[in-house]
Amino acid sequence: MPHPPSPTSPLPFLRGGPADGATGSRLTEALRSKLPHDTWDTAQVPAGLRLELVSHAEAVVLGLRTGERHVLAAPTMADAVTVWRGAERLAAVPVAKGDTAVVVPLRADGERHTLHLPEALRAYPVSLVPVGGTIAAAPAQPRWLAYGDSITQGWSATDPGLTYPAVTARRLGLDVWNLGFAGAARGEIGAALQIAGLEADLITLAFGTNNWSALPTGPAHLAGLLSDFVAVVRSGHPETPVAVLSPILRPEAEDTANVVGATLAELRAAFEAEARRLAAADPLLRLVEGLPLVAEGRLADGIHPDDDGHRAMADALTPVLAELGEPTIRKVTP
Repeated sequence: MPHPPSPTSPLPFLRGGPADGATGSRLTEALRSKLPHDTWDTAQVPAGLRLELVSHAEAVVLGLRTGERHVLAAPTMADAVTVWRGAERLAAVPVAKGDTAVVVPLRADGERHTLHLPEALRAYPVSLVPVGGTIAAAPAQPRWLAYGDSITQGWSATDPGLTYPAVTARRLGLDVWNLGFAGAARGEIGAALQIAGLEADLITLAFGTNNWSALPTGPAHLAGLLSDFVAVVRSGHPETPVAVLSPILRPEAEDTANVVGATLAELRAAFEAEARRLAAADPLLRLVEGLPLVAEGRLADGIHPDDDGHRAMADALTPVLAELGEPTIRKVTP
């Protein structure tokens, strides 16, 4: 009788971040002392971490390590491994805390499959065993570093594959590293240092709404934060295309002053003015205005986009990144 296939290391299949299961963090330990505590805390959510494989198998037995639920994971996402083949979601396999293995169905068609992991459970892959065929690590893709707040992290999409970074990355054939930090992402220079030290083909910076609320900031301060953040990123990426996204609509904040007297509308105006100033001297930097991207009816809780809202953001961002990234990236779908 044929021997069953041996477990395979998941590391060659891992995409979306450093292949380091020791800390589980999306930010490097070396920068921990330079980061606010809340930024470091939400970095423990493995947002965007996934497996990418070419499937000639009927299924794969995925070995997992899970942990305590993280309160800053997107609350709208189920505890499941979701399987995507292009823009089609094939399956959602429930995962409970303490599960060590789940059987994930695939199609044996030689196409690229993406396995998104249950983020709230801090799931990390430890082994892969193909069933009814073989699997191979999917080819590498250009890397996109997406810095932002809870919106970039994926609140309030219902699936990791439906966040605006995931949708845009599928369309453009990119390996997106999700550096979205719920409750944080206020232009922390520690995060900029990490981005400066990572390889990247594209970079996006989307922040400002938490500068109204979580750590109240004035317009001049926010403009300075953006300028310094971009300068640090440029120290490591002098020729990498950068798109800067200003805050999307937040109805409660638009005309309401925070404790330093700034409305979100005023913060957005200062952010965009600074981005335009930077872009005037930097042909590889582009501003994407956030206010028109997501209609109020597409905000799940008044702050975070629902699935349609994330798709609307992807619709706006896809052509910008496609133009900025040419000829490095190749547009896959419209």
